[in-house]
Amino acid sequence: MNIKILFIDDHPLQVEGCKVALQSNPYGYEVTFDAAYDLTSAYKIVNDEKRISDYDIVFVDKRMPAAPNLGLEDGTDLIEIIQKKAISTKIAVLTTHTEYLILFQLTKKYDLNGLLVKSDVNSTTLALAVHEMMQDKQFFTRTAIECMKDMAEREHVLDFYNRRIIFYLSQGIRTKNLAELMNVSQSTIEKRKAQIRDYLCIKKGGDPELVAESRRLGLV
Repeated sequence: MNIKILFIDDHPLQVEGCKVALQSNPYGYEVTFDAAYDLTSAYKIVNDEKRISDYDIVFVDKRMPAAPNLGLEDGTDLIEIIQKKAISTKIAVLTTHTEYLILFQLTKKYDLNGLLVKSDVNSTTLALAVHEMMQDKQFFTRTAIECMKDMAEREHVLDFYNRRIIFYLSQGIRTKNLAELMNVSQSTIEKRKAQIRDYLCIKKGGDPELVAESRRLGLV
């Protein structure tokens, strides 16, 4: 089977390593590659429906320098474009992020075929990821799998009310005003904020730290 893969990643050496690993895969695939090393050149490819549809798999690095002129903050901003223009193309995120909440947010926001944490990846796992995705299966590396299990157990923390608390705090509303705004007791607000801080792994700090971490993780 012939497979065509596009890497969107700003680390050329890592891309070359992936190419070498996949060229000697144990599944008998004949693999050809293209690469885009910045978001501007990647955007030109993915925005061309005929061109992007030609790829069987696209590996997208999340952490890439932004392209503000195109409204792109990182590699994942290209995913929805690819999904609209190339519905049969498999999409996998390659990331150095190991924070469970970031990984979890990726799976909640996008219908990914693969999520690979770079520290988990070697030639064997990369080849297996390609093989599984070509069989129409999802492939998550070890850290991503652990993340899914852990966050599934804790997802109840981010219910409607806790999301409202995060939103209101991000709008500059003081904690003392939240109880009246949400029609609950002050003690309830404090308990819920403690849950949120625990969920976000914030051991020290107040509302500004809670909001800053929530923004960093894309919760507001």
